[in-house]
Amino acid sequence: MKKWIIVIIAASMASCSNSGQGNNNQLQGEVDSLKNVIAEMKQVKEHHTVETLKPKNIEHVDQLVGLFTGRFEEYPEVVRMKKDVKQFMDSLNEIDEFWMEEYVVHEYYDKLKAEERKFMYLDPLYGVYAFRNPNAVSILIEGVEGDSIYGKSICAGNERPVSGTILPTEEGVYKILLKEPGDDQYDGSFIADFYLEGDSMTGGFSSYKDDLDAKGFVLKSAEFVYKKDADEWDLDNMYFGKSISKDSLTIEDVENQPRHRLRILRNLIFARHGYSFKKKDVRDYFESHSWYVPISTDVRNELTAVEEYNIGLIKRYETYAEDYYDEFGR
Repeated sequence: MKKWIIVIIAASMASCSNSGQGNNNQLQGEVDSLKNVIAEMKQVKEHHTVETLKPKNIEHVDQLVGLFTGRFEEYPEVVRMKKDVKQFMDSLNEIDEFWMEEYVVHEYYDKLKAEERKFMYLDPLYGVYAFRNPNAVSILIEGVEGDSIYGKSICAGNERPVSGTILPTEEGVYKILLKEPGDDQYDGSFIADFYLEGDSMTGGFSSYKDDLDAKGFVLKSAEFVYKKDADEWDLDNMYFGKSISKDSLTIEDVENQPRHRLRILRNLIFARHGYSFKKKDVRDYFESHSWYVPISTDVRNELTAVEEYNIGLIKRYETYAEDYYDEFGR
C-alpha cells in the first residue's frame, strides 16, 4: 500500500502546475490530472519505490481539519436539456421565470427519450418534474499527522472512511489524495487542490470499478448547524402550523395529509440533522435545497424526544394515507 501512495504522490506533483487558471479550467484540469494519475498507476513496476521519502509537517492544519461540502459537476445532459426547456417554454409563451428555471412541464417530459428521462425526477411533494441534481458530497477531515490525512466521505447514503496524503504544491495550495477502502462497490479515490484562500477543494473522484470515469467536484468549508426551524425549512409550518422538531403533532394534524407529503415531512426531520439518504427520490428532493448538508448515515442518537414521537405518528398514518398530488399533479 505504501508503494502505491508514493507513486500517486509522484504522479500528482507532475500534474499540478496549472492551478492559476479560471474555475472551469481548474476543474477540468483536476479531472484530467486524476485520469493521468490512474493511468500511470496501471503502468507501475515493482521497482518504482522511493523509500527515502519522509513525512513533512503540514502548516495550516486548523484550516484543513473540518467539514467540506458541495456536489459533483452537473451532468452535461442536464445542461443541454435546460437549454431545450427554455426554448420549449418560450414556444408555449411561458413567462413565469420560476417555472422556467426550476421545473419542467409534463409536456416536455413526455417528449423525452427513455435515456433522457433518467435525468429528471418527479418531485415527491408537488408532483412536477424537475431536473436531477448531481449527488451532494461531503468530506470530513478529522485529522492531519505529518503528511498523512484521514477522515470520512458522505455521499448518497454511504459513509466511508478515507485516508491518504497531503503535500504543499505552491504557496497557499495543497494537493490532497484520499482513498476509500475499496470493499464497497461505490468506493473510489479523491484528488483535490485545497486552497487556503477561500477554504475550498477543487478536484475529481474516480470509482474503483470504473477508474477512468472521473467526476469533478467543488467543495467549500462549512459548519453544520442543527436548527429546529428556519425560513427555508418551514414545510412543517406550512402544512401543520407548527415545527415538527419542537412541537408534538396530533392525530388531527396528520390524518388528512396525503402519503407523499407525510413521507417528505417525516424525512424533513432527518434532513435537518444532516442525514444522507439512500432512497433516490427523497435524496433528489432534499439535495435540491441549498440548506441541506449531508454529514451522516445514522442520526438516530441525535433525534429529540419530540422528533421521535412525531416520526412514529407520521409513519403510522403514512401507511394508510391516500397517495395523490396537489393541484400541480395529474
